[in-house]
Order: sequence, then C-alpha cells, then structure tokens
Amino acid sequence: EKQNTPYGAEISYQAAVFREKREDWNLAFEDYNRVVEKHPQSDLAGAAYLNAAHCLEEGRKFAQAENYYDKYVTQDWKNKTPDKVILALYKSAEMKHKQKKLRAAEIGYQKTVQQYVKYMKQRMSVDDYYAAKSQHQLARIGFENFMKYEIKEPIEQTIQQKKALFALTIRNYSNVLKFKIAEFSTEAFYKIGLSYELFAAAMASIPLPGISAEDAAVQRAAVTKPLKQEAIKYYRSNLKMAKNGKIKDEWVDESRKRERKLNRELGIVPKPVKKQVTTKQAGTKQVLEKTDQPPKKRAKRLRTRSEAEKSQ
Repeated sequence: EKQNTPYGAEISYQAAVFREKREDWNLAFEDYNRVVEKHPQSDLAGAAYLNAAHCLEEGRKFAQAENYYDKYVTQDWKNKTPDKVILALYKSAEMKHKQKKLRAAEIGYQKTVQQYVKYMKQRMSVDDYYAAKSQHQLARIGFENFMKYEIKEPIEQTIQQKKALFALTIRNYSNVLKFKIAEFSTEAFYKIGLSYELFAAAMASIPLPGISAEDAAVQRAAVTKPLKQEAIKYYRSNLKMAKNGKIKDEWVDESRKRERKLNRELGIVPKPVKKQVTTKQAGTKQVLEKTDQPPKKRAKRLRTRSEAEKSQ
C-alpha cells in the first residue's frame, strides 16, 4: 500500500496541501491526520498536526482545534521550533476566545507572551509577531473590562477598582508598543489616549455633595484637565508615528479627530508645522520634534503587518 512506502507521508501530506488550497477542510484534515497516525516519526508529522489544527479551525470546529493546538505544544515533534510553539500557544488562546471562554483565553495569551519572553532570555531565535498579537489581545480584553466598569456605591471601593483597571489598560497597551508593529501600535496609542479620556469622564461623574455647582465644576476640571492633556500627548504621538511611517488606518484617523476635539475643548492652539530649513552651509535639514510618548528604546524600526507576517 502506498501509505506504507517510504514516500507515504509525503504523498498524504501533498494530498492534504492540495485539498487545503481548495478549502476542502474535512478531507485536508483527514489527510494531515493520516500522516500523523501512520508516520508519527516522519519529519512532516509535526507540521501535519499543526495544519490539521488549522483545518479544524477553518471548519469552525474550535474546541477540537484548541485541543490539537494544545497537544502540539506538549508533544515532541521533529522540526518543532520556538516559532511554531508560539504560534500554537497563540492559536490555542484564540480558539478559547472564539468559544467565548474569556478568562481561559486571557490566560492563554499570557502564556504565549511568557513563553516568548522565556525564549528571548534563553537567546533563542524566535519571531515576535504572535507574542505581540497575544499582548494586543490582552490589552483589548483589559480595555473592555475598564470601559464597562461603572463607578457606583460603594463609591470609594469602585473608584479604586476603576483606577486599577485603568492602570492595567495603560500597562497592557504600553507593552504592545514595545513590539513596534504598526498594526498594533496605532491602536495602542489611540486606546491609551481614549483610556485617559474615559477615566477623566469617570472621575467627572463622581458625585460631590455639600458644595456648590460652581465649586464642583472647578474641582472636576482640576482632576480631568491633566488627564485630557495626557490623552492629547498620545494622540499626537500616534499622528507623528503615522506620518513618519506613512501609515494610514482607522486608529490614526480617530486619533486626529480626538486630538482636534480636545484642543477645542481645552482651548489649545496647535503649534504650526515646522518647515524645512535651508542654508548654504548645511543644505536642507528636516526639523523633527521629539515624539511625546514613544517606547524609550528603538531596537528596531516599526514594522507593518505584511512585514511581520513575512517573517513567519
């Protein structure tokens, strides 16, 4: 039988690839699974198992796909690499997310980032895209929790919880920025700015009994103005990054809208755009202002989504 020849694994694998390209997910899954079952020691077995998980995912069999991705991480395979482990960890978390198992998904994304950090400490070669994507998902989950949480009785207790969720959101999105991938960075800058605005609105909603409306307005302004000023800094950082990287997306557009709105609200007149200065001695020099809130270290330039995915 062909399957028992030395080339059986290759035959089944190529058949699976053909069917996968035609999006025949069930038959592709069966062929990939056949490679694993009949040729477990083959160099193709690990890749076949991972691809089988992908076919289950595309067939919307998320629970089964989750199980396959989990087993890929825990089992020994030939040609198993740190990049494939990170991918499988991320995908397992994503499958949990798609099943609305939110807490389990959050833990899964955390494990992905932790494993990436572990590999980095061991000086192993590993791409950062799916670690960045995991951190991005953690930030999104935290942002949703922060946004939905309301300050109510008991006031002091819920204020402290709102502050904690705010701090976690800022920390999560700040960690996203460290990866310097454009797809995630523009949203991170915008969401940090928006979080400052939302926190300002939450603080403004706190009742202030026993004082006049005028005094209450003064106190609220004293608390909210610095928060709104911080929001503007992050929106401007996003716009500057987008300009330098020639990036256009919804988060850049929204940052521009929010910055303009807050400028009007706070009576801030934006600085005029600096032009190039030309002198006979120095020639043409581009004047660049310091970005307000970038990551401190720039070990590598900001990458676009396509550049990040090509490295996989």
